Amino acid sequence: MQWIRITAAAAVLAAVAAVFTSCAGTSEDFQPPGSLAGVDPCLVMSEADLLPYGVVGPGQPADDGAGPGCRFAHPEYELTIAVHEGRNLEYWQDRREEVGLFQENGLGKHKALKLIMADQIGRSRCNQALVVGSGSLNVRVDYHPGTKSDDYSACKTAWDIAVPIEGRLP
Repeated sequence: MQWIRITAAAAVLAAVAAVFTSCAGTSEDFQPPGSLAGVDPCLVMSEADLLPYGVVGPGQPADDGAGPGCRFAHPEYELTIAVHEGRNLEYWQDRREEVGLFQENGLGKHKALKLIMADQIGRSRCNQALVVGSGSLNVRVDYHPGTKSDDYSACKTAWDIAVPIEGRLP
């Protein structure tokens, strides 16, 4: 009788394993929770969404050197939204010596990082990186010379734009 129970239990486990194996897919199909795969930085905010920030017109695709991005024009600043796969919280923590301003914040369900590279301090440029899975979505504001002369303004503008984006991210 005990042998029958063990055999039945083994059969059930084999059936469950078969179901999971057939549904698993390949490792290439797997996306980590909160993956940025498929996020288009030019479409993460519509033209109507950007209007309150004074940004008009569609963004132009651009590569900022770390991943696909999109640049938007404003009379006082340039806005760049970019997907940075592989640049998650640990990436930035490991590079703190290269970052002049590194501040961790929470924004909705994501970790947000306020970043200004050491060689960019005082240039009215700031990044707000929203950590998603193994990467981050970067919102960068670069004020044009003669418009704003402080990093605080750049960081505040980048944060203000990052807030509605966060709710749209996985």
